[in-house]
Amino acid sequence: MADAMKKGMHIDLLWKGISEQLGSKIFFVDVIFFKLVVILDVDMAKEVLVTKNYPKSFTYDSFYFLIGGKKSILVSGGNLWHEQRMVFNPGFHYQYLKNLVPIFASNTERLVSILDKRCVTQEVVSMHLLLTKLTMDIICEVVLGVTFNVLTEEEGRTSELYSSFKELMDNILWFFKRQGIEWTRDYLPWNALTMYRLETRYNNMLIPIIKQRMAELEAEPALGSPAPPPKGSWVGGGLGEDPMFRSLPSFGSDHLSLDGSLGTLAGNSDKDMYRKNTISVALRTAREKGIKMELDTVLAQVKTFFLVRHDTTATTVSWAIYELAHNKEAEEKMVAEINQV
Repeated sequence: MADAMKKGMHIDLLWKGISEQLGSKIFFVDVIFFKLVVILDVDMAKEVLVTKNYPKSFTYDSFYFLIGGKKSILVSGGNLWHEQRMVFNPGFHYQYLKNLVPIFASNTERLVSILDKRCVTQEVVSMHLLLTKLTMDIICEVVLGVTFNVLTEEEGRTSELYSSFKELMDNILWFFKRQGIEWTRDYLPWNALTMYRLETRYNNMLIPIIKQRMAELEAEPALGSPAPPPKGSWVGGGLGEDPMFRSLPSFGSDHLSLDGSLGTLAGNSDKDMYRKNTISVALRTAREKGIKMELDTVLAQVKTFFLVRHDTTATTVSWAIYELAHNKEAEEKMVAEINQV
């Protein structure tokens, strides 16, 4: 196995070859101190990932700085994992997200504007980089309810959020790719100090926003207090005339009620609806269910969303654009379908 990887063989092809030799789609590999189980069957993988709550792999440890450590929903287990799923699932429900389509559309229009100008100058662009920044902007608005303008037309201008995230990730990947010395990242004082500095810089971009969302919830009356909100309604977050919430797009009436089920917008404005970003929805759900959400727990989930969602989305869309560029017929069909909408 080591020889194959040294020769540059992709690990997936290596597993595929071993599977064919053994005549089995599931096998294990002895790796010094532990056994690695390899599964090449969709149904088997689904059984493990969806219906079981097995402990997560220790290999996630390398990315703790990016996901907030053991409190991340990506690596947590047991009751903590179930509580986190219960709290954060409503904010990713289809009925909720479909009301945020204007956010996706407005950010995509900014990308199209940038590409239009590059077409005029015939400039080569990195689609993956642009899509990464686009995705991060959308995540900022949907998850946090703020705009960072990571994607910008200004040459040489880089968002502090993006630069802090990228520098931290680049440093982690540098050590991750250097097997044999990766341990020095956490155990040599100068390396550990660098990681602490980079993570602190990144955290400081997110913590003030999370604190604001938590303060907004504290300002709202809890259920059972005087003049409680009607069941199934949204209540404003006490932001007053915050410029962030002026000139908002119009949303539909379907949304998630306080208990996570589908409800009807009851006498509240679109501004109030927009305030219910993923974090606000999660915090309210937690309060409804009597689950205490500490700052570090919320921060871990926000960092996890940024890491896993920006990369998968940007890479998938980049791949789709690449394939369309190599298949003119499919591209023309797609354009025709869009024009009919």
